[in-house]
Amino acid sequence: MFSSSSNNLSKVHTSQTKFIQERIAGVEKHFGQICTSLGAYTRKTARLRDKGDEVSTALLRYGEVENLNKSLRSSLCETADTLAAVQDFRNVEVERLESRVVGELALYEGVCKSAREELKRSFNTRQQEMNHRRNLERAKSRHPQNRQQIAIAETKLQKATVEAKRACENIEEQMDQFEQRKVTDLKRILKEFIQTELAFHAKAVELYTKAYNQISNIEEEEDLEFCSCHLSLLSPFSLLPSSFSGITFFPLFFFFSLFLSFLLFSFLLPLVCLESPSFPSILVSIL
Repeated sequence: MFSSSSNNLSKVHTSQTKFIQERIAGVEKHFGQICTSLGAYTRKTARLRDKGDEVSTALLRYGEVENLNKSLRSSLCETADTLAAVQDFRNVEVERLESRVVGELALYEGVCKSAREELKRSFNTRQQEMNHRRNLERAKSRHPQNRQQIAIAETKLQKATVEAKRACENIEEQMDQFEQRKVTDLKRILKEFIQTELAFHAKAVELYTKAYNQISNIEEEEDLEFCSCHLSLLSPFSLLPSSFSGITFFPLFFFFSLFLSFLLFSFLLPLVCLESPSFPSILVSIL
């Protein structure tokens, strides 16, 4: 009779212990996976923040050295400031994710460890109670006449039963708290994650809209015209007076060439006459 009761009680305790172990292991596994994934998400967001800062810096450097395209210069500098502001808010996002999401999930490694240790203590207490029960059954079956030994075994069993009952009630209460804390914390952590993302993206939409408008303010035709004017000023023909430009330049050039030819002919003719006295008569006959 006692043996049958002891076996049934042992099965109940074993089933309960297995159930609690599975619940703790499930929380530890899945919370760990969520924590790992969100940790990677946070690190990628931090890298995206750093790359965004690099884009902002590159735009600002170009804007600072652009001297001809005024609207481009202004838009680049303004957009760089706006994109830098986006990364400032992204940095706030990263900090909140690290402290309020990933950090909170990481705590559950310790929470699950404490729950497992408490379950182990409860299991040991139950095992002691089961051992005392078997000792009592053994004493009654082997030494039914030894009332003193049986009484001692019964006393130990009663004490162990009280401790086991207390441990059982304690582990059940702690598991209820564990389950409630798990649900409450996961709900709070995921809400914090979503609120953090909503806050950032809402601000990001506002700032990116501002940046879009700043880029739209670039006046292509105005900047191109200013650049063309500057290029014309650097042309070598720009140093000539305006009267030498266009169609007026060619008649002047023709008369200037004719004048130089006349001077050259006037200078060389006397020399040729000295060398060849018959040259004037030849020239007259040609004319």
